Amino acid sequence: MGNESSSNLTGFKLDDKAIEVTDFWVHHSAKITKSEYSQDLSVFVSDYVICGTLWDKSPLEKYTKSLMLYRHPCILKYISSWNKGSKYYLVVEKVRPLSHVLVTQSTIQICIGLYSILKALIFLHSKGSVSHNNICAASIYVTQDGNWKLGGLEFLCKYETLTKEYLSKTRSHRYENAIDSNEDKYLQDESVEPDFIDLYAFGVLAEEILRKRLDDEILGGIKVFYEFCKNEMQSSDIKKRPRFTEVITHSFFNHEFVNIYTFLNELPLKTESEKGKFFSTLIEKLKTFPEDVVAENLGELLLSRLVLLDYTARKEVLPILLCPRGEGDCNNSSYLFSIETFKKFLIPKLLQIFKVTDLQIRELLLLHFTSFISCFSKDQLKNYILPELLLGIKDRNDNLVAMTLRSLADLVPILGAETVIGGKRAKLFSDGRPLAHNETKPPPTLRLTSHKHHVEPPLPVLLEIPSEETEDMKEINVPESLPERPSPDGGEDNDVSTTEDVDSNNIHEEEEWSDWDIHESSDETIKEIDEKPLSPIKIVESNIPPEMKNRKIVLPDITELDIKNQSSKVLSSSSSDDINFFQDMEPVIQSSNKYLIDDKKTEVAQPTTLDNFSVKSDLVIPEDGWSDDLDWNIDNN
Repeated sequence: MGNESSSNLTGFKLDDKAIEVTDFWVHHSAKITKSEYSQDLSVFVSDYVICGTLWDKSPLEKYTKSLMLYRHPCILKYISSWNKGSKYYLVVEKVRPLSHVLVTQSTIQICIGLYSILKALIFLHSKGSVSHNNICAASIYVTQDGNWKLGGLEFLCKYETLTKEYLSKTRSHRYENAIDSNEDKYLQDESVEPDFIDLYAFGVLAEEILRKRLDDEILGGIKVFYEFCKNEMQSSDIKKRPRFTEVITHSFFNHEFVNIYTFLNELPLKTESEKGKFFSTLIEKLKTFPEDVVAENLGELLLSRLVLLDYTARKEVLPILLCPRGEGDCNNSSYLFSIETFKKFLIPKLLQIFKVTDLQIRELLLLHFTSFISCFSKDQLKNYILPELLLGIKDRNDNLVAMTLRSLADLVPILGAETVIGGKRAKLFSDGRPLAHNETKPPPTLRLTSHKHHVEPPLPVLLEIPSEETEDMKEINVPESLPERPSPDGGEDNDVSTTEDVDSNNIHEEEEWSDWDIHESSDETIKEIDEKPLSPIKIVESNIPPEMKNRKIVLPDITELDIKNQSSKVLSSSSSDDINFFQDMEPVIQSSNKYLIDDKKTEVAQPTTLDNFSVKSDLVIPEDGWSDDLDWNIDNN
């Protein structure tokens, strides 16, 4: 205690606004800001020093020594203390006076709060052999989680120092309504236990708090306990007053909800069999209470470290606890909390748990991450959850890395890939389907068959029809489906279909597929197409002898349909060394001599004043269109 303790509070900042002002100190809020985290605290500042036989230096310093000596979960938690000039500072956990929040407390919260104060008093009397001497609402504080903590230990003393003189000196500073008028008389009786002072004050406290809650039906024994506190705990006959051990076993504190709260608080003291039996029936018990009451009072206990690591709880409780009920599941009894309740009470606790670097706890959160990811806001996911997940992918545990990557994938639709993976991205993949298929049809699925005689026909060759017809071109009629190309040695007379054992139930003659889909047809369909005569194809009719017009035309390759290629490959003789099966059918085309140009006699005069875009009047253009040999055009220019 002293300056040594205060040196550890780096980044300490005290709020100038006072929360509470008493006869001995001023209550302020404070914050400690560090690089990793920030913590809210409460600070009691003593403005003056009181010297005398009752307190060595000041009431606040005695308060501090009592908090340091008597540690209990239901007693205010000591953090640090120090002197600075004429003032004394006491730093404790973040709390608020009970009088500030009592109106907002539910009946169940009050019941649990009184139970906590009762346990703190039993601890002081049974373990410490000390008396508090000032049990009242001013000595009770409420944490941020709603737990009641006992404070006001400036009047605490040992049994041996609890004398008539001590009580008379402190009587002017203690709560007047909680002082028994016969305490001096009872103090002289050696048969009376020293806890009678705190027992009487606790009865007064419970009576004052429950006076306006008697009509609450959640706790059926509230009226009975109220009469018990008024008539028995404050009885004029001290021998009729109960002991603290009798008060804590009252039916008011044996309510099912209080039993659950007590068991979760005392979980480290329970055996494995007791914990297994408790968690196996916990969900059904919690469903009998309002969900907001359960989440507010038991949310933190249900997400404590001991619960998260318990085998039965991980199997029976947490899968239901960590899965909020959707908007359309209001009547579904398999869920415990709605989304609104989950966001309000459980999400703040989960944000803290994600910072814990425990392997088992992190794997449990990632296992159920998909169930409650929608309850986080985008800001929470980006600033709190995402950094913790990115830390998890650097761990050596392969299972943890795999689960983390799956959770990161769930963040992509919410935050976007640029936020989740970072770096520069580019469109490396594209959708190759036609536009019509993108809008109306799913992508084609390749279907494989194991039938050894089934032969898939090739995709039909589509001829690209020019959008504009020239004078020498007419409409080309293309059949809807073409058979497989026959061999040049008369194979066109053979049937394409060679199998006859195809099931007729699998033939769909009316099914039509687009050019992007896999063309599925039976052998019987192929045979029907092959036997159907092809529609005539109209090609360039100019400069074709009459004997060629009635000859059967064999479809050329798709690249030969170009006008330029037709004149050079169809109408001219082949210079290839391959065997020409149509050598005896080659037509003889005579051309006029007026189109022949003598290279020796013809001389073209050089242009004098014409530019490159001028046309010479003596330039002769063939009447039968553009030729494949364009050298004549270059020479004349």
